[in-house]
Amino acid sequence: MVVHHDKKAKYRVLKHSIAGIFSLLLIVLVTLYLFETNLKDVTLVFNGHVYAARTLETTISGFIEENNIPFNDEHDYISVEIDNELQEDSNKISIKTAIPVTIISDGVTREEMTYLDSVSELLDSLKIPVYEQDILVDVTMETKLIPELSIEIIRVTKGVFVQVVVLQSYVDIVENNTMEYNETNILIQGEFGEKKYVYEITYENKKEVKRELTLEEVTIKPVNQLIEYGTIPFKIDPITGKKFKYLISENFVATAYTLDPDECGGKVPGDPAYGITASGMTADVGVIAVDTSVIPFGTKVYIETLTGEFVNYGFAVAGDTGSGIKGNRIDLFMHDKQDALEWGIREVKVYFIYEN
Repeated sequence: MVVHHDKKAKYRVLKHSIAGIFSLLLIVLVTLYLFETNLKDVTLVFNGHVYAARTLETTISGFIEENNIPFNDEHDYISVEIDNELQEDSNKISIKTAIPVTIISDGVTREEMTYLDSVSELLDSLKIPVYEQDILVDVTMETKLIPELSIEIIRVTKGVFVQVVVLQSYVDIVENNTMEYNETNILIQGEFGEKKYVYEITYENKKEVKRELTLEEVTIKPVNQLIEYGTIPFKIDPITGKKFKYLISENFVATAYTLDPDECGGKVPGDPAYGITASGMTADVGVIAVDTSVIPFGTKVYIETLTGEFVNYGFAVAGDTGSGIKGNRIDLFMHDKQDALEWGIREVKVYFIYEN
């Protein structure tokens, strides 16, 4: 009897155990079903790398926190709103973390955090223009951004500088043999000229780096001054103050003669030829005897005394001859015999007077 009751008890225990196991399995299955039903598929593209994940989180921010994904909402890029809920079906999230770069332009150095890919994209986003002539140092607009990249922009501008130089005018001198020595006359008034130089200047960051001459032209031609000057020498008689021009001057030996019959071939007063010179002129002070092969009749001269105490004989004209007057020798007429004797023989300078 005891055995029979033990079998029933064992049956009841087994029955309850199996029922419990089935209940537990059911709970597990239901739980697994509910768990599986609530799981959401997420495709994450993180800095270009693709990852697949499943999550029970309901929001994108929850998914990011759950998986410890580095994300800074101030600088980094995310393809969707971080507070959006995850969809029941597939979810795709792209995240790009920002990197530090340095930009040097227009005299300013700035640090930027950016998730963009290229230099061009970054500069466009910051509205920093790069003009055709500008220079990018060690990078191009297509250069990919990497951490700590330095982007330096050299601004290249061009300017024009015009230089005007004064061109000197000169003096041209011509002789005028009808004017007195040292006498001048301006025939053409000189004028300065101008020459223009045009330079193209290249500046890098407002500093001149190149200067190129692009144009050189004379805008105003200079006009030389033309001056004529006299070549005829002149002299002033110290007694009368009269000025005269002369062609040449030569040294002569001078003697003196009078109307003494002994000096006039025996002619005496009353003689028709008395006092008449060889040229037909009347003998008087200022008429001199000459060698006509040296000084022709009618030649006007001025006689300057070079030796002795006599004053200059002064103005005279060649109008007589004499047997002893040859070459550079002349004979000066004087009224007074004593004056002639005192004159004797002297060296004189004869100035041949210029007549227009």
